[in-house]
Amino acid sequence: MLLCVAQTSEGHLYGAVGWYDLGSLPTSLDGALLTAEALPPPRRALALYDPEWDSTCLMHVDCKGYGAGSVPITPMGYNLNGPGCFHMASGMAHFHVACAQNCARLSQNGAAEQEKQHTEMLMDAARERFDGVASGGEADKWLPPMDFNKCESAVQGLRKTLLRRPWNPRCSSCGVRHEDIEFSTCRFWQAWVV
Repeated sequence: MLLCVAQTSEGHLYGAVGWYDLGSLPTSLDGALLTAEALPPPRRALALYDPEWDSTCLMHVDCKGYGAGSVPITPMGYNLNGPGCFHMASGMAHFHVACAQNCARLSQNGAAEQEKQHTEMLMDAARERFDGVASGGEADKWLPPMDFNKCESAVQGLRKTLLRRPWNPRCSSCGVRHEDIEFSTCRFWQAWVV
């Protein structure tokens, strides 16, 4: 999936989401900037504010913390109102922030190559799930809220475990650094990937 967004001087957002075959696009900003070839045409594309899609209010999942007073990392949610493409764009923006932060934390803490690859595999699984949610909602012109929320929760849950200081030990069952009390996170990753 590729997202293009622009903002006018009046603050209006314009943009489009394009769906591509998995693996046909660069997966990082550096990869996109270094690409000398034109991108292939998308399988389909939609404007962010396609009038055929109804606006809905969805809660989006994010992380907050390590601000004033070293407040610990905690999950948070906020509501946005817009059509499904807008919600997908927001979810994918958070996905890419999480990818960048995960990569930085793994490097900062000297994670083994196997853990870096495992984290990348988990994020790839989440990206495939996002694609499935977007593809599944296209026919009815909506975004399935529960499936979408599971994707965002997975991405932000993994991000939270890697931003936490100090790190928890890696779980032998799912490979993610979570607290013992976060057993639902463990079952979640095992069901998705492991």
